[in-house]
Amino acid sequence: MLERVIFPHEQERHLLEERRKEKDREKRREIEKKLISLYVYVGEYFKMSRPDPKQAKLYLQKALRYNPSHAIANYRLAHIYYGEKEYAKAVYHFERAFGTSGWRIK
Repeated sequence: MLERVIFPHEQERHLLEERRKEKDREKRREIEKKLISLYVYVGEYFKMSRPDPKQAKLYLQKALRYNPSHAIANYRLAHIYYGEKEYAKAVYHFERAFGTSGWRIK
């Protein structure tokens, strides 16, 4: 499991290749869900377990390319931006996170 976290490139490469070859839209969407999960998992790892905001942002942004409204990816990215004092970006991603989970910021 630790190897997956530190070296996600093999899994990423495999999933991207699988996605590229797949013609069925539904199967492609399932592969994309796996990619998003991988990116969020690795992003959370670099945010929380082994703090490296640059790496965490990279993976969370990859997840958001596939699903811009992903609540967890937006929430984690918002925390990173807040810690970097990039408040406008933090607010944007907090709103995306809460908006997709049914919460509203007032």
